[in-house]
Amino acid sequence: MFDDNPPREVEAKYNADAAAREALLHLPTIGGFSLVRAARKHQEDLYFDTADAALKRAGVTLRVRRVSGGALMTYKADAIHAPDGAEAHLASRVEDEAILEQGLAARVQLDAPLPPEIDISPARRARRISADRALLPVARLENERVTLDMRDETGAEIEIAVDHVRGTRLSDGRHIEFDEVELESKSGGREALLRLARALEAQVPGLRPSRETKLGRTLG
Repeated sequence: MFDDNPPREVEAKYNADAAAREALLHLPTIGGFSLVRAARKHQEDLYFDTADAALKRAGVTLRVRRVSGGALMTYKADAIHAPDGAEAHLASRVEDEAILEQGLAARVQLDAPLPPEIDISPARRARRISADRALLPVARLENERVTLDMRDETGAEIEIAVDHVRGTRLSDGRHIEFDEVELESKSGGREALLRLARALEAQVPGLRPSRETKLGRTLG
């Protein structure tokens, strides 16, 4: 079983050019927020779907992210976007994430279906959609990420993720590279996120609001 009311993430997403990426990495304060900490990390993600793209059609993604000592499996769904207009790139979505222990993580391969013995909450959610169809690897993404943890005087916390992504569509080896910026509310909710987003848009002209996911850009 799993929680029928999982957490929702609140985020804003942008496409970025090289100049915007560089500018973001040198902004100690912006819009009343100050940099608390910065960190660099390398992420390797493998995305799954059925042969007939049942998850994509349902607006769902299932991802396995390699981490030290194992992996994380994440299910995302039910994106609720702001109405078309200045805030159309803001969204709230279901996010269910669980640890995939090392032994099972080692069995997740680029050229094989998701093993049926993986029976944690994100996988169960995806299988509720896929039914008896195998969940197959469809894309591999490598991401060089810099996270900037920002906080304002009220205690609201927003994470800015500055990403350089190398994506491969596994059906034919199609390769794409792009820069992307994501803002995610850690505390303070939509209001704080919107305040920081507007400040960034005013100061960093190379940011372009986007609704497109990394997986969507990789699959084309």
